[in-house]
Amino acid sequence: MQLPHIAGSPSPTIKHFQSLPKFLPLKSETMSSAAAATKGGRGRPKAKAVSRSSKAGLQFPVGRVARFLKKGRYAERVGSGSPVYLSATIEYLANEVLELAGNAARDNKKNRIIPRHI
Repeated sequence: MQLPHIAGSPSPTIKHFQSLPKFLPLKSETMSSAAAATKGGRGRPKAKAVSRSSKAGLQFPVGRVARFLKKGRYAERVGSGSPVYLSATIEYLANEVLELAGNAARDNKKNRIIPRHI
């Protein structure tokens, strides 16, 4: 699709408009009147929350581990990477134990892991 050409400027194409910054909302992406009223019509809509577990690629809850570290009073301060590292370590250990227990259950021709297999 060609747009009208202005003398002295390169002819704009669709590619020029596709390279616009992503933070500029198009008319179809603007907030609804209810959302605009609550936010005052400024800025862009709030992005969807992403958990720290999904950012780290973990199944164990990083936020819960962080809460336990803070509430347990293990230290006066807790670093931001500590709960991520601890969650990853616990997930790894659980994975290893479950894999060995699954192998033991399969060796005994059972489909269900029982405490004896652990």
